Amino acid sequence: MGACASNESAKRSKESEVIDKQLRDEAKKDAYTTRLLLLGTGESGKSTLAKQLRLLGKVPFTEDEREIYREAIQSNIKRCAQLLATIAPEASSKSVPKKAKKLIEQITDEFLDEKDWETISSLLKEIWSFPEIKGAMKRDAAFGVLPDSASYFFDALDRIGNPDYVPSDDDIIRVRVKTTGVIETRFQYQGVSFILVDVGGQRSERRKWLQCFQDVTAIIYCVNLAEYDMMLEEDESVSRIKESLDVFKMITSSRFLAGLPIMLFLNKRDIFEDKIKIKPFEIAFPKYRGILGDWKSAAEYLKKQLVAQVPQNNESIIYAHITCAVDAANIKFVFEAVRDSILQRALTTLT
Repeated sequence: MGACASNESAKRSKESEVIDKQLRDEAKKDAYTTRLLLLGTGESGKSTLAKQLRLLGKVPFTEDEREIYREAIQSNIKRCAQLLATIAPEASSKSVPKKAKKLIEQITDEFLDEKDWETISSLLKEIWSFPEIKGAMKRDAAFGVLPDSASYFFDALDRIGNPDYVPSDDDIIRVRVKTTGVIETRFQYQGVSFILVDVGGQRSERRKWLQCFQDVTAIIYCVNLAEYDMMLEEDESVSRIKESLDVFKMITSSRFLAGLPIMLFLNKRDIFEDKIKIKPFEIAFPKYRGILGDWKSAAEYLKKQLVAQVPQNNESIIYAHITCAVDAANIKFVFEAVRDSILQRALTTLT
């Protein structure tokens, strides 16, 4: 009996030593890891950025994740169809052909809930074949009426409607899924280990931000350039761009984050370029005196407005980048600059 107890005790001691070693190794690994805190308001594109960085770090999506994203893509397309059904009756007869309107009338909640995916995608493909519908949807996406990825997914309905469809990396990058809670992604890039901490951007999620403020190396703050004429989803009386400015002020005023380098990502450049040709930037900033329709001068103005929110006693260095989170090449180029900035700062601190 005593021998059995002694053997059991020795076994537990051995297991404890193994666990302790694993914890020490993990702590040592974290000591040499760059921890990036990814922040921004809702629909700023930060979760799209997180997925791009994951792929950049060669962390592939699993089969289970692709299945979850497949369902999310179908849900995104159905939501676009519902919005299209709402918008179409308001359009003039010249902009939407009668035949297309008749097909759109079939899009009801019952149809989307009860019909199989093959039937739904077949109807949507027929609707999408009208050039007038394509033009209207692209315009409405630029104005925030439809999700940014609406045209992308409708263009791919042949592929997505296939029963054996498995989402590609590009599909996963484009699909809109609200971030809830805290998502950590570990990856390596060019010899540097990173932990990317992505937290939800909606107001209801921001109370969770404080718990992520410890041991942060740098902050990435995403701003949607194209939101300058839009109102907040949670409160339609508040301008989205004002919310982004206020949240940036809140972050840079936090004593927990003071002095940290801030990577300011002015995102959704592609949509912004199209929108500003039609909707003046003065909608958000009446004092703006830049060249009409010039996205570069407008982006520079917004950058200055954001930098002006930083308290004078905060010595954080701000690195601003114009980004398009759905463009893998652009994110690779920008992230290499981010990595270099972080390493340069680390070397300066050591000397």
